[in-house]
Amino acid sequence: MSDPKVPRFVGSHGEDWCVRPAQLGPPDNFNETQMQWLIVPGPPMSCYLAFVFPRADPTPMMFFHSHPSTWSMHVVLSGAGRHHVDDKVNEVGPGTIIYQGPNVRHSLYPLPNQPLVHLSIQHPAAGYVDKEWVVAEEAGTADAFGDVQKFLERFGTPTELQARLKGEHIAASERWKTYVQMKRSNPEAK
Repeated sequence: MSDPKVPRFVGSHGEDWCVRPAQLGPPDNFNETQMQWLIVPGPPMSCYLAFVFPRADPTPMMFFHSHPSTWSMHVVLSGAGRHHVDDKVNEVGPGTIIYQGPNVRHSLYPLPNQPLVHLSIQHPAAGYVDKEWVVAEEAGTADAFGDVQKFLERFGTPTELQARLKGEHIAASERWKTYVQMKRSNPEAK
């Protein structure tokens, strides 16, 4: 049973698989975020709707990460949050558009007790290239940019943080990884 506080998404083929043209795929969950894969031909490009659950204290989400090969665009649909790029911070809300090139150290999280819903388009897709998502501990934390010690005190090593977030590609469930493999071997597959 899905969480009644989260918008429900049902595709033309139900919630049993991943992205297929003209339907919504089933959700993947990580780090207080539900990702709903949307209408896209699939890897090497992805599109998803992210619903970041409200939380009283967003501190556990205030780490930087980067995508070494990925270009991305996020459109905030509802809620309120903060987007950090290195030592710059931007308040985000409905209508905000975020565009990032490869290797940009960033952090995006909701304000206290606020949900944050955004649409994300990425190329290449999560999990399509090795090490597509990496923790940027050298950036410190969103509230202490460049303070590596603060990062280590709060999150431990990058390996420990990634283990808590469930893996190398935090947004890539086993279902998504299977789909990526299928698309790599047969790019025309649906």
